[in-house]
Amino acid sequence: MAIDGTTAAELLQRVALYCELLGENPFKIRAYANASRIVKEMAPEDLATLIRGEGPKIPGIGKGMLADIQELFATDKLELLETLQTQVPEGLLEILRIPGLGPRKVRTLWKELGITHPGELEYACQENHLVTLSGFGPKSQHKILEGLLWRKWIAGWFLRSKMEDAGTLITATLLNDSDALQVEVAGEIRRSMEIVRGITMVASMENPQKSLPPLAAKFPDATLDKNIIRLQLKDSIPAEIHAVTPDLFPLALWRLTGSKEHCRNVTAHAADRGWDIGETALRRNGEVIKPASEEELYNILDLPWIPPALREADEHGPSVLPQEIPRLLRIDDLEGLLHVHTKWSDGAETLETMVGAAAEMGCSYIGITDHSQSAFYANGLTPDRLMRQAEEIEKLRKRYPKIEIWHGTESDILSDGSLDFPDEVLKSLDFVIGSIHSQLHMDSEVMTRRLINAVNNPYMDILGHPTGRLLLARETSTPDMEAILKAAAETGTIIEFNANPYRQDLDWRWIPKARQLGVLISVNPDAHNVSGLTHIDYGINTSIKGRLGPEGTFNALKPEEARKRLKRYRMKVAH
Repeated sequence: MAIDGTTAAELLQRVALYCELLGENPFKIRAYANASRIVKEMAPEDLATLIRGEGPKIPGIGKGMLADIQELFATDKLELLETLQTQVPEGLLEILRIPGLGPRKVRTLWKELGITHPGELEYACQENHLVTLSGFGPKSQHKILEGLLWRKWIAGWFLRSKMEDAGTLITATLLNDSDALQVEVAGEIRRSMEIVRGITMVASMENPQKSLPPLAAKFPDATLDKNIIRLQLKDSIPAEIHAVTPDLFPLALWRLTGSKEHCRNVTAHAADRGWDIGETALRRNGEVIKPASEEELYNILDLPWIPPALREADEHGPSVLPQEIPRLLRIDDLEGLLHVHTKWSDGAETLETMVGAAAEMGCSYIGITDHSQSAFYANGLTPDRLMRQAEEIEKLRKRYPKIEIWHGTESDILSDGSLDFPDEVLKSLDFVIGSIHSQLHMDSEVMTRRLINAVNNPYMDILGHPTGRLLLARETSTPDMEAILKAAAETGTIIEFNANPYRQDLDWRWIPKARQLGVLISVNPDAHNVSGLTHIDYGINTSIKGRLGPEGTFNALKPEEARKRLKRYRMKVAH
């Protein structure tokens, strides 16, 4: 199967990683890391030209590197990488996933203490072997031990975005290659949880006992238990297919969607009205009903249909089941997309490509927010480059009159809470998102002061991904979110809900508090390419778990009204 640019970039980065673990020449390490970045950022047509050996010479891609890239695309593998893999213990890659451990430190652990597996590292920490090791010490040993425990906690969890893709493939298989009449993904995925423990499917079949054995045979390593097929997919992803007859499908879908607490609450609510919710029907005084849909189930129980996203655990009992459902945010409510990166910093597409894509999606406005100068790792813009970007935007405004192009920045919030650009630069922009990208694990009190200082900045309009979390990749910072939301309410700062599947930050559990305080939420894609703009759908599905509606969403406002809500507009009016 032919690889693409993203996969090739990952393999080149893997070469750089192995070289660093093996202590090879720093220039070689840097060469492969740079080549990985270049290949990842190249447009498909430019990459094809490079592979053919045509076009202008690209800095960082010499003859040797070009030969490796061509080998990758010709054979789907790289001999150098395969050789390096034999020299590096596999467990070192797992150790690298522990927060705070980079290749150099992992190499030290390997060469000095012979550690090649996380279990060995945990034992070494328990025995204080890292305390006197060069480059480590008591604090780093404690942090590594915490990281090991965190890795144990996240084991068996997966990003919902990846599970949805796998669920789509299983659905297609069931509908095309089996007797399935109807198929739905249930469980945590249907409830739009950020991370999930596996895939739960419900399929209706006229005769499950007859249809399941040949269906199970289509999946490698599948086991069949009564009317359930259990699978182990790639990357150890567990999946279950529950088969029922069509008349039992609505009840099975409801029960397998969960959550267990929600189902218990609904069952208790039903019992208060004399109904018993069984596996196959609702029963009351001899009356037996098999609901034709989930909607009918809730209707029979005198409840509104509760969207799956709102069916989370609740400790307060059946009395909290809602009597009405608020108007929730939908994709067609959004007028604009903010937090968009381009090739000016670490994006993969040109500014015009991103503007054109947003225009095709029907957006009224797009907010360009390339990184600021402190984000050197992301090719952050200096004030001079920011000015030149403004000139390009001005030209594009004439070519794209039907969409407003807002010139902004994603400014790094520095350690003291100040922003990365001086005020005269910030005030020249249409809007500013402020985000933390470094020193993410400050003491909670210190981090809270840092974020509140940023929120109080008159030129920061939106606080981006407030806790800086990367789901299943690093632990979140722990600021006092209630204090930050209160500060945002006082200053009129908008809080971002970052729709990127790896972030989903602000945590949706804080959205009700934000709305109670009058803080607007901006659902932003944090897009680095055109496909990243579609993260907005994913973000909406999660943010509505916090009962977010269009009235509480900043970028659901029309352009003129949205501009009026920005801090700089209010400052102009005040003066």
